[in-house]
Amino acid sequence: MPHTKETCLQSLDEMAEKGSDLLGSVWFGCDMGDHTGYALLDADDEHEVKDMLPNPMINTARVVEVKRHTPEEVRAMHQM
Repeated sequence: MPHTKETCLQSLDEMAEKGSDLLGSVWFGCDMGDHTGYALLDADDEHEVKDMLPNPMINTARVVEVKRHTPEEVRAMHQM
């Protein structure tokens, strides 16, 4: 969730006001000068994820579906 230095506090305030667990789920690089938030969120689709985000981040957020692999799945990938 990239954002600017100028919208950083506004975004944090919106997350805190929503009262959701979002703020505690996001890892921020802001203190290091990288105004980006990173999170693993459980949602049905991209629209649901973006509904969780503060307004300044909605248009810049990049939503990527990710998954974990079991050792069996990794072995099966080698057979493909």
